[in-house]
Amino acid sequence: MRIGVLRGREHLLLGAVATLAERRVAIALSRGGAAKTYDHRDPNEDACAFAWSDDAWLVAVADGHWGSGGAELALDRLLERHAPRWTSPSPIALADRWSLEAPDVVLDLNHALLSPGAA
Repeated sequence: MRIGVLRGREHLLLGAVATLAERRVAIALSRGGAAKTYDHRDPNEDACAFAWSDDAWLVAVADGHWGSGGAELALDRLLERHAPRWTSPSPIALADRWSLEAPDVVLDLNHALLSPGAA
């Protein structure tokens, strides 16, 4: 499995777009075109990632409200714990696996974000 991540805290220039691509999967991230007009911790609190193998591709985005750490933690957990299973060969179609597993994955990510020591 191959992965790629773009972290908002590494992309702070207004109007610029960062991209990352491998084979058939690509992600892009931007801070936007104007300064934020609301309270925030970091200039760019979002993140995006991909994971792919010869069998499947996964693309995910995370909107980091009140800091980039939560978005990064959620994607790191998704890539480490769940992406290997979702990009591996399976007799069950990915769409069916998503329907069956997504609620538990969302709960896992939520627990990771709320656990002591989390972002």
